[in-house]
Amino acid sequence: MTILDKVFIAVSLLWLFELFLFRNRKKEPSPLEERQSFYWILATLITTILFSVLFSDSIRLPLSREIGLLLLTSGVVLRYWGIYHLKHQFTRHVAVNPGDRLVSTGPYRALRHPLYSGLFFITLGFPLYFGNLFVALCAGILMFIALLHRIRIEEQMLTKGFGPAYTDWARKRKRLIPFIY
Repeated sequence: MTILDKVFIAVSLLWLFELFLFRNRKKEPSPLEERQSFYWILATLITTILFSVLFSDSIRLPLSREIGLLLLTSGVVLRYWGIYHLKHQFTRHVAVNPGDRLVSTGPYRALRHPLYSGLFFITLGFPLYFGNLFVALCAGILMFIALLHRIRIEEQMLTKGFGPAYTDWARKRKRLIPFIY
């Protein structure tokens, strides 16, 4: 086992630990469309991990392990950083509750949806680490589509919940990919 493998395992475990460390706040059941988008993202992640492992080393590019580990680590760090700044407002299901406020600190200074950006980086990084460029491309496309759908749902809820303040806040930030989109 190489040092890269050890770091990969540690970062992957840190990512999984997020499920237990950061609990959802209590809230009302989510609308069907929101729940469906959540499960689409979850299915994409599970399929990506499964296919990455099953078809590892099928199309390995030079430095794919290093690039994959960098993307995976960046995604996990971005998620933890974003959750830290959301504090008690963090939830895995889209919701705007009374007393919520727009967060403009940490990664939210530049991005509207840093937790989704983190998932996108994780989705690309996992198969690249395992040496499967084809799975990385397919998973990246599927995840990007799933995230865009979920972002549309979330931004509608945020606009309804915060009104013009959200529209003004959103105008000053990229949606998903830093400096690009």
